Amino acid sequence: MITQTCTHLQARPDLSLFRFTTGFAGSVIIELRFTALRPGVFDFSIEEHRTITNTALALFNDEDVDELLLTVVQAIELYTGKHPERIIRLRANNRLESAVFQVITRALFDMLRPMFTIEEEVKGRFIPFRRSGSNNCFLLKRKPAPDGRTHPIQLTLNTHSWISGKLVQVRLCEEPLAVS
Repeated sequence: MITQTCTHLQARPDLSLFRFTTGFAGSVIIELRFTALRPGVFDFSIEEHRTITNTALALFNDEDVDELLLTVVQAIELYTGKHPERIIRLRANNRLESAVFQVITRALFDMLRPMFTIEEEVKGRFIPFRRSGSNNCFLLKRKPAPDGRTHPIQLTLNTHSWISGKLVQVRLCEEPLAVS
């Protein structure tokens, strides 16, 4: 089994958009977006764009799914590292988001808890650590780093994920990232 040792991302300078490729020969482009919902709260969304018409070649395998989950968590880590005062809302609008957000908030909960407060949003109210089957809207807030360190932002950011322990390479793009 080949283990990915580094994550390659493209991003806007404010880190509001991350992009990477996955699938057979990079046949799927994934965009991770942070969009202002209300003051201090930003919706997180996942968009999938296929570069080939043969859907059989663009299917995800287990390694692609692992890469997607890890990259989503790393993007949230990087974004909240740059904007620690912002709350990230995970609310599924499609099947991909629903699956990813459920894994993040349930299976990866213990891994994320040291770095984030995770609360469920119920009809505009916050209920800490409550997990109901009917609601899939969670709020993540970055806890202050114990050592006060932040990630320096440069045109190319080579950093180390505290969550995954892997290297992350992000190339910042001044122009809007266009879908191929």
